[in-house]
Amino acid sequence: AGAARARAGGGGGARRLGMSAPPGPSSPWAEGGPTIGFIGVGTINAAVIRGLLTVPGGEVPTSPLVLSPRGAEKAAALAAEFPGRVSVAGANQEVLDACDWVVIAVLGAKAREILSPLEFDEEKHYVVSLCAGVGADEVADICGLDPSVVAVAIPLPPVADHACPTLVSGAYALGAAAIFKKLGGAVCVDNPDEMTKLIAITCVMGDFYARLEALHAWLVEGGVAPQTATDYVGAITHTMALDSKAGGPERFTELVAEQTPGGMNERALAELRKAGHYENFACVLDFILAALEGREPPADLTWTKPATGPAGAAAKPAWALPLGVGVGLGLVLGLLLGRR
Repeated sequence: AGAARARAGGGGGARRLGMSAPPGPSSPWAEGGPTIGFIGVGTINAAVIRGLLTVPGGEVPTSPLVLSPRGAEKAAALAAEFPGRVSVAGANQEVLDACDWVVIAVLGAKAREILSPLEFDEEKHYVVSLCAGVGADEVADICGLDPSVVAVAIPLPPVADHACPTLVSGAYALGAAAIFKKLGGAVCVDNPDEMTKLIAITCVMGDFYARLEALHAWLVEGGVAPQTATDYVGAITHTMALDSKAGGPERFTELVAEQTPGGMNERALAELRKAGHYENFACVLDFILAALEGREPPADLTWTKPATGPAGAAAKPAWALPLGVGVGLGLVLGLLLGRR
C-alpha cells in the first residue's frame, strides 16, 4: 500500500494551507456527489456521522455513508438508527473501495499500523484525518497520497448536535470544511504551529467537565437534589459561555473586568488567583503542547506559583481548589448572583 504516485499537477504541499478547492462534484450534498466513508467508528466519528445525518431541514448526503467494522458496536447502532443512510463494510479496504472522501479516526499511535496496509486510490480519494497528533503530511505519507488531498480536523462530540466549530488544517482544508460547516462551523488554520496550539485548548474539555462535577458535588453535599443541581449547573454554565462566543481580542479580559469590586464573583477570582490557579493552568497547557509536538513532557509539572489555597487552608493542587469549601462557596454564590 502507500507509495501511490502524486496526482497530476501535484505539489500540493507547497500550496498555502487551507486554500484548496473541493474536488469534482461540489459536495456530498450535490446530486451524484462523492460518497463519504469512515475508518474507525469511535466516539468522535460517531458524532460526526450522527451530525451529518440529522442536519436541520433534512439535508443529508445523497449517498449512504460507509462505515468500517472498527467500532462494530457503534457502527451497528448507527446503521439501526439510520436505516438506508448508513452501511457497514466488512473491512477497512471495502470502505475505501466504496467511497471518495475518507474520514479517518483511529488512535494516532496506531495510524500507520492500521492505514499503511490499505490501498488508497490517488485518482479519487480525499482524506480527512481526525487522528490526534498526526499531521497532514504524515497522513499523506502513510496513505501514499499527495498532501494536496489531505486535511486534518479536530471535531468535538457536540458536532452531533451541530453545535461545535471544528479546527481544520492541511492543503485540503477548504474541501474538508464542506463537511464541518454543516456541524457547527469550520475554522481553517493556515499555520501548523498555530493549529497545534489551538488543538491543545481542546484538551481541557475534561477539565471543564470536572469543574461542573465539582460544582454539582458541592450542591448535592449541601442538600440540593441531584437532578436539580445537574439542570442548573449545566444551564447556567451554558449561559455564561454565550457571552464569550464573539468579540474582539480583549473580550475575555473585558468579561473578567465586569465583576463588581467586592462582589462574590470577584472574591472567588481573588482566591483562585492567590493560589496561582490561572498561571498553573498555562503550565498544564505547556505539558499538553509538548506531547502534541512529539516532545517529552516533563515528568512533573513545575507550578509557576505554589498552590497555597485560601488563607488558612492546607496546600492543595491548583485544580483541587474548586472543591475547597471556601472557594467552592465563592464560586457557587457567584454563579447564583451573576456578575454583581
